[in-house]
Amino acid sequence: MPETDYSKEEYILTLELIGRVIEPAIRQAICTLAVDHGRGLDVPCGIGSHSVWMIDEYPDLRVEGVDCESAHIEYANKLAAENGMTDRLSFLEGDMNRL
Repeated sequence: MPETDYSKEEYILTLELIGRVIEPAIRQAICTLAVDHGRGLDVPCGIGSHSVWMIDEYPDLRVEGVDCESAHIEYANKLAAENGMTDRLSFLEGDMNRL
């Protein structure tokens, strides 16, 4: 998480808001991937929104997300469960520079 005066919860709310604004553009970009099966990697995955959108577009895809912030991973796992995608989405805490 960037160094700010935000709490982790406030930062996640900010990411949710930003996600709502950029969702149409990100979904359009996802559509250009033209993959219908296999595996995808979302690094850094943040709160998992992009991973969920990938599965929305490509239901046979399995996506793994990695982020260095444990609060983001916790939120992403909750998002995957809420969307019934835990069989196709997994999130791990990790450093993208040390995969």
